[in-house]
Amino acid sequence: VTQAIDSSKNHNGIDIVSQQGDIIKAANGGVVVFSGFSGNLGNTLIISHPYNYFTVYGHCDTIFVKERQRINKGDRIALLGASGETTAPHLHFEVWMDGEVIDPRKIISKYGDLDVSKEW
Repeated sequence: VTQAIDSSKNHNGIDIVSQQGDIIKAANGGVVVFSGFSGNLGNTLIISHPYNYFTVYGHCDTIFVKERQRINKGDRIALLGASGETTAPHLHFEVWMDGEVIDPRKIISKYGDLDVSKEW
């Protein structure tokens, strides 16, 4: 699964390929503000973090957390899947701050190594 990061196609994050059913953990602590199905991202989670950061986790198989639930960094929040518009299991991951998308690879170095998306 390789997709270009292109805002005209609403691809504002990175894609991390792994095995169907692998555990997805929270990048940081916060509060779940969305937990459900969201169009082409399928089963999706959005977590609000301190300092007006938000993380988005798309294409999940199973979601373990509910809206308004407080979570900690590293908590198991979902299982990796292929829900929504995709051809293979992967995690679509986005980071937002103050309403602007941020390249996750710039703030979480591990994601740069795992990303299969094309360059920004």
